[in-house]
Amino acid sequence: MAEKPKWYLHDLRPIAMSLLSNPNAKSNIKELAKLYEDNNAYAHKYALKEDGEQET
Repeated sequence: MAEKPKWYLHDLRPIAMSLLSNPNAKSNIKELAKLYEDNNAYAHKYALKEDGEQET
């Protein structure tokens, strides 16, 4: 995911949230949750770099 452009990370978040909120989405839910968490982690790293803050 690190190679993806920022717009990809931004646009992926609401899609993943919609899929996770679907009560009928039972298959691959763990993988989808991991994708959402990874997306947030990478998006946060990009935001920190843009703001000039150090990564933790």
